[in-house]
Amino acid sequence: MRGLTQRLEDARSYRGAWLRPSNFESFWETSVSFAQNTHVESAVELPSATQAATFKRITFTSTDQTQLRARIILPAGVSVAEPLAAAELSASAELPSSAKLPAVVLFSDLGRGVRSWLHLLRFSALGMPVVALEARPCEASLKDAWRGALTAEELARALINPDDAASSTLKQLIDDALVTAAVASRFLGRTTVTWGEGLGGSQALFTAALLPKEVSVTMALNPLFADNATTLRAHVGCGDTPQSDAAIDAVGLLDSACAAELVRVPALIGTALLDQSAPTEGTFALYNRLPGQKEMRVYPKFGHERINQFENEQINYLCEVISGLCHN
Repeated sequence: MRGLTQRLEDARSYRGAWLRPSNFESFWETSVSFAQNTHVESAVELPSATQAATFKRITFTSTDQTQLRARIILPAGVSVAEPLAAAELSASAELPSSAKLPAVVLFSDLGRGVRSWLHLLRFSALGMPVVALEARPCEASLKDAWRGALTAEELARALINPDDAASSTLKQLIDDALVTAAVASRFLGRTTVTWGEGLGGSQALFTAALLPKEVSVTMALNPLFADNATTLRAHVGCGDTPQSDAAIDAVGLLDSACAAELVRVPALIGTALLDQSAPTEGTFALYNRLPGQKEMRVYPKFGHERINQFENEQINYLCEVISGLCHN
């Protein structure tokens, strides 16, 4: 335990070893533009055993023309809005009055399926609509990533191409998240709270960084891919050659700690000290670079896994933060 205590103390001030690439925002411009101009293609209402909410499944297209699906839960009395044009949403300082409570947009960890409809109802009990992306299948070698079966280095090597960030699998997964959050915001006519664990935590943070009009709060537990250049130092070098500099910039474009610098909304972050997939040092690098309102939760006895205590604390956090947003 003494070792974990010292590790935590060292991590608390860590900000990562590398700067955000100068072309970070321009790199993501095309993805953001696509997301802000994509709309729901179909919405099917599903049978429900409760009168407290309506269940739907929507479809829409991601940047690689793959059709994605998401689950939607609408609390009783809440309906979808007419889709807002991207230009209208970006230019408007205020959302419609019906959008006082944001929708929760949920992203799953790598290799893990979407949460059950029953679980998602806990957010709708607060009066908040819920949108949960049904993530695309991952490679067989990664299917147990959500269990903490792979180290941070193994995950980064599998999903990031240091020679070409744009062709990286991780880039596409972040694109999927951007499209989901933007589509959900327009379809429901309100801002969103993005939330995820593991890979989903990184997706939640990237959406908050790159879609400031659509996202009003973000929450992440054990987010992956923070401080990538340190994780991959053996493969990208130490920044002492032009090739090494280029590789560090490439992995930085997909780094959730770099994205964190652009997040201007309240953020709740959680880290488990025994997590080898999303090391605490990387999570603190991300947290310490968040410039706005933020809170951290530390779990000494957990690894890369679902933490019920964090999920319980989310509800209290949302009640406090959303109350403040609704009265501004």
